Amino acid sequence: MPKPNVFIVGAPKCGTTALNQYLGQHPDIFIPKDKDKRFFGLDLHMISRLTEEQFVNRFDKADTPVIVDATVYSLLSKTAASEIKLFSPDAKIIIMLRNPLEMLYAHHAQLVFNGLGEDEPLTDFAEAWQAECLRRVGHQIPPETRVLEALYYRVLADYTPQVSRYYGMFGASAVQVVFYDDFKRDAEAATRAIFGFLELEYDLALDTPVINPNTVVRYPLIRWVIAHIPRGFKVLFPKTLRGIFRLVVGRINTKVSPRSEMDATLRRDIAAYFAPRTPALATLLGQTIPWAEALLEASQDVDEIGREH
Repeated sequence: MPKPNVFIVGAPKCGTTALNQYLGQHPDIFIPKDKDKRFFGLDLHMISRLTEEQFVNRFDKADTPVIVDATVYSLLSKTAASEIKLFSPDAKIIIMLRNPLEMLYAHHAQLVFNGLGEDEPLTDFAEAWQAECLRRVGHQIPPETRVLEALYYRVLADYTPQVSRYYGMFGASAVQVVFYDDFKRDAEAATRAIFGFLELEYDLALDTPVINPNTVVRYPLIRWVIAHIPRGFKVLFPKTLRGIFRLVVGRINTKVSPRSEMDATLRRDIAAYFAPRTPALATLLGQTIPWAEALLEASQDVDEIGREH
């Protein structure tokens, strides 16, 4: 049975959904319609995980030389790299990275959007950032969080050890690291570079629309009711009809909205945490990190904040 030989492993909110769609335009690439169906990462605490049969069955119609799986928390996992190596020894790995300030703020907004009481009930990012310390010792954990480690914001954006695991397991030549800054600036050029990494011809026009913009819920109560449909409703209406109902109401109850500016003090604190970790990533990758200077400047904004007040 066909199985994936290319893995987009993360990080979250770094353009993996868009890349998935762009790569899928190539006739020699098969990508299943459903993304982030979790199978790898046995160390992660997940509410649900596919069986190997369920995972492999997603690729049963693949008839192309390149078969892609995309699961963003495989980068966060400490065991996924070795699991993927065992599953597909000659696999190629794609990793997408973004400025931790931007990635974490977008990631928190996505967790909040996922549903009231699910994933991340703390709608204020400053509270969620502070709560991580307690959550890592078993406190303030939402009962319906689908991946517990997704709430460990400091760990999630500490890229160096995560990338190191894949370099060590597959070798640097089999790992393509893509910076979100480059991808956003010229999505077509970045996608074509990945075609080259996959040793594919790419003489085709690419459609690269904006994918997965920031969205917010218009009415949280409606979202909560839809997520917790009463038992009687489930008995009266089949699963397919309930799915269509959720999709239609969900679209009506959702709007695209720009994210508000992060609190200045919180921005400084987060930048101060990650700025000292950036040089190690630059050394590992052997190149300049696009957000290194911005992080350093943001981490030193304490004097500016003091003068403003």
